Amino acid sequence: MSLTRATLIAAVVVVASLAAACGGEAPTTPEPSVCDDIQADIGGCRVDRPVYLALDCDGLAGEWGASIERLVTPIFAEEPLRDGKQKSARIHDAMVLATIAAGLHMDRHGLLGTCESAAFMEIAGPAFGEPFRAGIGDALYDAAPVATWDQFLFELQRVVRVIDVDAPTAS
Repeated sequence: MSLTRATLIAAVVVVASLAAACGGEAPTTPEPSVCDDIQADIGGCRVDRPVYLALDCDGLAGEWGASIERLVTPIFAEEPLRDGKQKSARIHDAMVLATIAAGLHMDRHGLLGTCESAAFMEIAGPAFGEPFRAGIGDALYDAAPVATWDQFLFELQRVVRVIDVDAPTAS
């Protein structure tokens, strides 16, 4: 009888071990690191990432400016540190995300090398509304110091100038 009791105890231990091993957290799907050719850590996998429709530089510049305003304005009301990033870093990521998405759109539609960053800035600048203009100063450098409008435009120009590349040519 004691052999049966030992066997029963061993069986209970084995079943309990198997149940514990199977009863843990459900396996998770790993987060992608890139979505639509854009790094996830700057927003490439966001459901609200910019999608452009324009097939000319002027139209694309307007959409690009609107995307930046849409992505950046909510950051003004957020807490200073979110997901380990200051507001200034999140703003920079939004500007980079909008610009990379615009560059990929240009590449897909044969506009790469035909649009100029100066024209983008000229078209997009006036499109930024008053809430954006009022909030960007405190957020751009995390209020240390408060940025001027010209400083914002300078930072934006530093990002958008990547579109000033020539289109790749087939060899």
